Amino acid sequence: MLRAMAGNPPAELTPAEKREAIRRLHRRGWDASAIAKQTEITLDSVYYHLKTEQPRHPKTDQVVALVAHNVPTKAIARQLGMSPVTVRTIRAELDPGHLTTLGQRAAA
Repeated sequence: MLRAMAGNPPAELTPAEKREAIRRLHRRGWDASAIAKQTEITLDSVYYHLKTEQPRHPKTDQVVALVAHNVPTKAIARQLGMSPVTVRTIRAELDPGHLTTLGQRAAA
């Protein structure tokens, strides 16, 4: 996703990566046409993602905390009463740098 923001997107971004790249660039003040050009995503898709803000799952913060402690997906799902698919989806949408920072804080 960071490569997409830098103008060097991989061959195929996941929907979560597209959405996050668009949101981050928009928060930085980029307009839709500049985002589309930078990320190589169609202008219609950029407008769509900006208009359809996806709410966070209510247990996202709990999943993030457990992921930072290297708890496996199935164990997180059992502990929080969630589907492993939902946990994997939340994990896939997390910024890897965010997890590294959390892991360093947890180890300290």
